[in-house]
Amino acid sequence: MGWVSPTFITLAVLFEPVGASFLGYLFFGEAPSLIILLGIVILLIGVAVAALGSPQK
Repeated sequence: MGWVSPTFITLAVLFEPVGASFLGYLFFGEAPSLIILLGIVILLIGVAVAALGSPQK
């Protein structure tokens, strides 16, 4: 926690469903629906905005 802000750690937890969707597609051929892909894009944009907009130490 000394090198990374707690906000960034909290935002990183949001990547779990994105990674699970990718692994499901990779290993099981389970293609996510378009609404899931839209949610992933929105989530990634939101995390990027929050990570880039947070003040640096």
